[in-house]
Amino acid sequence: MRNRLLAVLAALAVLPLAACGTSEPEPTARTPGFKAGERLMIFMSRTSVAFDGCTNASQFTEGTDGLAAQMSPSFVAYEVSDDGTEADLLRCTSTGVLSSCSVRSPRVILPIEEGELVSRFEQRLQTGGCTQIHANTVRTRDQGTTFVETFDQLITLEGDAEECEILESSYQEVGTNGFGIDGCIVRYTTQGELR
Repeated sequence: MRNRLLAVLAALAVLPLAACGTSEPEPTARTPGFKAGERLMIFMSRTSVAFDGCTNASQFTEGTDGLAAQMSPSFVAYEVSDDGTEADLLRCTSTGVLSSCSVRSPRVILPIEEGELVSRFEQRLQTGGCTQIHANTVRTRDQGTTFVETFDQLITLEGDAEECEILESSYQEVGTNGFGIDGCIVRYTTQGELR
């Protein structure tokens, strides 16, 4: 009986030492997809920029580099609705601390389409009688513990035909690839990970 009691006490004495190990526990595996009722924080980093049918004029491309630099690194936090069809963008008071996050006022609600958070918005920039329309689509794809955000910006020109042609020609002339900006797509791709 005494030997058995000593064996139990010895086993109990080892448990605290095993729990005090220096390595952190492995993160729990997470299946891809935004889950109903889930709150999550994503650290976005490593933004790249690609152009499709756009001028390579430095006055145009240098502006996109500035936006890419603003997009990363950054934290983004979401709370998925109970039915899993949309998510609120959260406002956080401490960087990287999910418990400091709450629903924004006014609310920013993003639909979840085919497993991706989606945001669409339009910007209009007036240049004389010609308007640059920037149709923007941002998609965030949940891959489990990593995320990919693509921000596509389709630029079109609308307004006075002559003024729009002058604007388009000015970009074609200063670039070396023959493209302007009408019909141009700028794609920002940002990699992220769950925090």
